[in-house]
Amino acid sequence: MRYLGERSVSSFANRLLQALTFIVPLAAVFLIFILSVLCFAEAADDPTVSVYAEFKYNLLEEAKKDPEAWEVTRNSPLIVRIAMLSYISIVSALLFQIVRVSRRIFINFAGNIVFSEVNTSVISSLTRLIIAFSILTFNLSSLIIGIILLILNDILKNGTALQEEHDLTV
Repeated sequence: MRYLGERSVSSFANRLLQALTFIVPLAAVFLIFILSVLCFAEAADDPTVSVYAEFKYNLLEEAKKDPEAWEVTRNSPLIVRIAMLSYISIVSALLFQIVRVSRRIFINFAGNIVFSEVNTSVISSLTRLIIAFSILTFNLSSLIIGIILLILNDILKNGTALQEEHDLTV
């Protein structure tokens, strides 16, 4: 199996990330809409709220186990509910940016462009996004991936310098 070029793992990852470029924002908007309706609806017996609450309860098993927790969330102060929605919006935007930047690197890999200044700058920005995402979501595995990408970025910088030197000598 080839890793770079056409019909390779990189081109498959590029197509997958292209699909995710459309799916992630749609899912984020849908989630934020449902959470907005659930968090900011005035009456609990409103039919719109009950339909969305039923939908959400079907998706989340935890809500079925502890329905009082949902009431605590709905009855929390307005600033807390706004902060929750802001947090979800920020995390969703970071996730979208990670997918978008990852796609840029896989487009280059699918085109057999590995050692270039563009790739080092793209991986550098991807690393910053992943580290920010891991800090916001308290995800240790994402932080480790970000650190590994930092190391790989330095390796890629050195490889790029060697490739440029080789191109000038030939």
